[in-house]
Amino acid sequence: MSNVSIDILQPLTRRDLTLLQEWFEDAEVHKRLEGMLPLSEWYGHVEQHPGYGVWMAFSDNKAVGIIMIEQEEDNTGSIAIVVDPLVRGKGYGKNIISRAMNLPELDRIRKWYAGIEADNTACLKCFESAGFTLEHAVPDEDGYYSLWYIME
Repeated sequence: MSNVSIDILQPLTRRDLTLLQEWFEDAEVHKRLEGMLPLSEWYGHVEQHPGYGVWMAFSDNKAVGIIMIEQEEDNTGSIAIVVDPLVRGKGYGKNIISRAMNLPELDRIRKWYAGIEADNTACLKCFESAGFTLEHAVPDEDGYYSLWYIME
């Protein structure tokens, strides 16, 4: 792994959707997150739900990913990420997750959750490297693993 870092997380803006659309041209991103399409409608949902935050992650002034976090009533946060397909597998995902979990505006979240498709090995490894643990050794009936991280 190269030594990568996330310099800043900033709230996603409508102008960021053009870059995000480019990432969706990647077959893996499209396969995993096609439910977000069209992005303009998805962004409208983001704007209307204050408990749902999306941040763009930057490393050396280059956008390298986004992280989406939905805050639940019981101090739980659900996470999903997209890493720029051109820099996947370099450790950016782990760093984006770690940085987001320490955002001051999310400090009330004590339990973090990620639901990941059983065949998404890279994403499973990413979340495990960020300290998440599998709830069960086998995926649920929909083919997803539940991973959790409990704050100290």
